[in-house]
Amino acid sequence: MSYHIGRRPEELQLKEGPYSHYEEVLHGALPSNWDDLMRLLDAMDYVIREWCESMIPFGLSDMAEEVAQELYTHNMTTRFAIYSFLDEDEEEAMDFVDVMKKLNKLKQAYVPLAKSYAKVPSLSHWYLNLPMRVATSFKTIRQLERDKARLKLEYTNGSKGALFK
Repeated sequence: MSYHIGRRPEELQLKEGPYSHYEEVLHGALPSNWDDLMRLLDAMDYVIREWCESMIPFGLSDMAEEVAQELYTHNMTTRFAIYSFLDEDEEEAMDFVDVMKKLNKLKQAYVPLAKSYAKVPSLSHWYLNLPMRVATSFKTIRQLERDKARLKLEYTNGSKGALFK
């Protein structure tokens, strides 16, 4: 029998507990649409909450609150960046490079979570992988949309050209 102080890894990864309904988006296939990507970011807010609460038995609640607030801010600004990127009507919409810069900051922001569980490598790597899932999903969804638009344009141009042969 193993003894854990605070949360077990399964709880920290939201595989068990009150937020286990996020397990699929956190551990399953990468999000393939914008709604699922935002759901992943929502799930990451609860990951932060569970991590923060797991620091209490170690007497690190003040430090954890500071880190958590910074992480919530990064999650929020990442959401805003993606929403801004998607809003074609907005004059000051973010471009792809701006969003990627926000995603790089998000990756760096999750380092303290990973370091806090450095003695549990699987958990440490998982924390570091969360923002990577967001970045990879963002790039993949964007590329899928670009490919769809290109195919639609080719189809439209190809079918018009066939009418005039």
